[in-house]
Amino acid sequence: MIESREALVENFLRLATDYEAVRNPVTGIDLDDAIVKLRRFLLTHDGDEELARSLYDLGKLIRKRDPEAFSACLAEIRARL
Repeated sequence: MIESREALVENFLRLATDYEAVRNPVTGIDLDDAIVKLRRFLLTHDGDEELARSLYDLGKLIRKRDPEAFSACLAEIRARL
């Protein structure tokens, strides 16, 4: 079943908030999974390559463990969603 854009965005935002509150491998993996699903939807259904690229960059920042850059990138993405 294909999830709706709204459901994917809601899940992403919830998991991003969880990750900001508790930065650990579990919340990072959960958020990264949500990023992949939302990126796939955006590229397949919306064609929004710019937002998909920002989400890709956010995933890289999770792995780099750079909280300041992560927060800045997330704020930009939240504003666009």
